[in-house]
Order: sequence, then C-alpha cells, then structure tokens
Amino acid sequence: MRVWDLPTRLFHWVLAVTVLGSVVSAKVGGAAMVWHFRLGYVVFALLAILAPLLFPASQLDVTQAAGMPYEPPSGAYWLGTDVSGRSVLALVVWGARVSLIVGLSVAAISSILGLALGLLCGYFRRVDGLVMRASDLLLAFPAISLVLVRSFGG
Repeated sequence: MRVWDLPTRLFHWVLAVTVLGSVVSAKVGGAAMVWHFRLGYVVFALLAILAPLLFPASQLDVTQAAGMPYEPPSGAYWLGTDVSGRSVLALVVWGARVSLIVGLSVAAISSILGLALGLLCGYFRRVDGLVMRASDLLLAFPAISLVLVRSFGG
C-alpha cells in the first residue's frame, strides 16, 4: 500500500458520506444535511493541514513525477494525473492549503476590524453615525457599479 492511498481513500469516503447525506437529508429535512457538509469541511481541512506528511513536496515536482501523463483515475491515482504525471489529488490538497490560509486570514482581519469598530462606536456615541454611513456606502457599491455598467455598458 502506497503512502498516498490512505488520504485518497479517506477523500472518497468523505465524498460518499457527504453526497449520501445530502440525498438522505433532502428527503428527511434540511437540518440533517448540515453535519455531513461540516464533516467534509473538517476532513478536507485536515488533509490540507497534513499535506506535507501525506503528500511530500517531491510528488509535486515535475521532474520526479511517478505517473504517466493524463492517467485516468485508478487505485494508485484516485483523481488521475495531470499533463506532467503528477497526482491531481496531491495538487488539490496542496492548493487547499493556500485557500485555507487566505480564508482564515480574511476572517481574522475582518473580525479584528469589526471588533475595533464596534468598540469605537460603543465608546464614542458620535462616531456611530459616521461608521454607519461608511458601512452603508460600502454596501451600496455593488448596486452602484451594477447601475453604471447597465447604463453605460449596454
């Protein structure tokens, strides 16, 4: 058994549980569906965090690719290979690391900014109106840009 067989089997198991859970919960009710998707997110996050252990960086190197170009999904490569013979699953898991870093960074920055603005507005009552108008302005941008595109763009 190869080193990368375990995460690929885990990937397929989580995918099957998520799809099966969404089909079953669609008939039962929407509340049961939530935990299946959360389980999928947790497992994908764990795969992304453990990517250096499960998929060494040498597997991503074009010169050291073990597979043939464009192999279909098989027991060795559950998602197949790319043009260079690299495992697509390894590329997806390593790409998920970047997505996790960006998502968590944006969430942390927006939480810190929201906390600071909330404390500022709670302590200084006169700032509340200014911050409220600024947030209204930011929320209006999508509508304003849509109107401009619609009126000038055709």
